[in-house]
Amino acid sequence: MRILSGLILWMLLLAACRQGDAPPVADALPEAAKDSLRLPPTIALSPEARAVAEGWATFNTLQQRMESVYRTRGTEDMELLLEELVEACRELEVSEYPEPFDKPSVRSREKVFRTFLQKTQADLHYRVDLQESLVQALEAYNALRDQLNRVAVGDLDPSIFAHEKDTTAGN
Repeated sequence: MRILSGLILWMLLLAACRQGDAPPVADALPEAAKDSLRLPPTIALSPEARAVAEGWATFNTLQQRMESVYRTRGTEDMELLLEELVEACRELEVSEYPEPFDKPSVRSREKVFRTFLQKTQADLHYRVDLQESLVQALEAYNALRDQLNRVAVGDLDPSIFAHEKDTTAGN
């Protein structure tokens, strides 16, 4: 009996030592992931949207931080960057939007972008592959920039529809 319990104790000790030899959770993105991250490029702002956004300090801060996403390699750097980006989104939400951009369509895209940033943060925190959520966040950022382009270029002058009111009122 003593030999059997000694053998079991020795096997448990051996199993515990093998678990200790397992590689620790990586502090950086795996080398394969660094090379395989296929991130969508950022959509350029149209000249009209860029002219309106030049005076919008909180959006410019967000743009500068977003450029860092493509250069970030380690998980610690990515965690800090995501915290900064979420905070920049919060500041953007409470900031005063320039008049052409103060529309629900722009504000909703900003909220979607912040949501995907938070999803990416959660994936990073729980050590889940963040490729998919990071791509979704960048696509949401591109949708925000695309909406800024559309709003800046596509605003119609309501006075062009003034004659429509006159003709429909007479019918």
